[in-house]
Amino acid sequence: MIPVHPTRITRVLQILSETVLGNYDSRLEDLDDAPDDEFLELEVAVNAMLDELQHTRQRSAKQHREIEHQAAQLRQQQAELLDLSTPIIRVAPRVLALPIIGAIESERAQRMTEAVLGRIVAERATNVILDMTAAGEIAPTTAQSVLRM
Repeated sequence: MIPVHPTRITRVLQILSETVLGNYDSRLEDLDDAPDDEFLELEVAVNAMLDELQHTRQRSAKQHREIEHQAAQLRQQQAELLDLSTPIIRVAPRVLALPIIGAIESERAQRMTEAVLGRIVAERATNVILDMTAAGEIAPTTAQSVLRM
């Protein structure tokens, strides 16, 4: 066993305690002046570990920001896609047309109904043409929603 000054042990324990609390900024300093012994290897290793932990934390934070940005883009694209999935066209004064393309499930039927009602009020429309020529499968329960439109 090598003799180690208690202050060196206390410094290592203090740095490790701060690390447990999430502070990776502290380092063991003045290692150039420390005695060249086996404990110095531990002190150098602690600093190297803290450097790696800090680098990993920064990389993780950057990845988290990128994921948040991508999630925001996906939400925006999803909202745009929903808008495009219910294209309501004004074909004449007070006449709207809703071309329906693809399958209609209950959630989409609900969104279409809400969009059509909103446009009817905004345009003061008296007629709505539902263009079903490109419509896909319509579930029996959803058909009732489409008919109520």
